[in-house]
Amino acid sequence: MRKDDLLLFSANLAPGTNGHSGAIRVLPQYDNPPTHKWLETAILRYRPKLPKGHLEFGVFPDPKQKTLARIEARWMSNHLPIIVFSSRRPTRLQVESWIQSSEFRRVKRWIEPRGEEGVWLVTRKA
Repeated sequence: MRKDDLLLFSANLAPGTNGHSGAIRVLPQYDNPPTHKWLETAILRYRPKLPKGHLEFGVFPDPKQKTLARIEARWMSNHLPIIVFSSRRPTRLQVESWIQSSEFRRVKRWIEPRGEEGVWLVTRKA
């Protein structure tokens, strides 16, 4: 990005200040019959075939950033999980911290009332 360029980005958030508990609040958006059906259909088409098993959803720390909550759908077969879907859910404060530690500065921020989605407009620091 050049000076005076703008970048608009959005993030699915974990509402509140605790990423894990915020991700648990939004977990039902993922752990529901339509999402199970969608993922199970994809798993049936996956090659090589996955062993017989079932889906389990949960909230786990991101392997590369332990304070970042990650919603995962795991295909469980013989107690061996295979991650078939994941969604990282930072808190608003985590996104703000990432912006502050980068070469960007926040121009504007919009957070929807439940705190589950956010949009940021940033530019390069002077």
